[in-house]
Amino acid sequence: MLLGYVIDHSCLLWEEKCDGSTGSCLYYDNHQLAWLFLAVLGSCKALNVLCGLLCWRLYAYKRRKDKPHQSRVEHTPAGGQAGNDATENNIELSDDIMVEQDGIRGPATGIKNPALEEESA
Repeated sequence: MLLGYVIDHSCLLWEEKCDGSTGSCLYYDNHQLAWLFLAVLGSCKALNVLCGLLCWRLYAYKRRKDKPHQSRVEHTPAGGQAGNDATENNIELSDDIMVEQDGIRGPATGIKNPALEEESA
């Protein structure tokens, strides 16, 4: 409806029918039509961006509100010792964890590697 109003508003010459009623537009002011279209579509785009930012902000707020507070996890460097020396629960960390699947020893990726199967066969 808004674009129809813009088109009708930029008409310079309307067709007159024999019974005295007006018909369709015969001549438009192209310059005015272009500026009115730009104004209408630009305002619609600005409203769209505003609504998008509002939705994003509400989503971020709700996500932050619903997210439980997590305690901080401390990490030890790879290849070092992990555990408590007082209780002597020391664990050696390794950069590469090797597992054996189907008789083939390889890195623990959770995905079978056909190339490793070929080499071992």
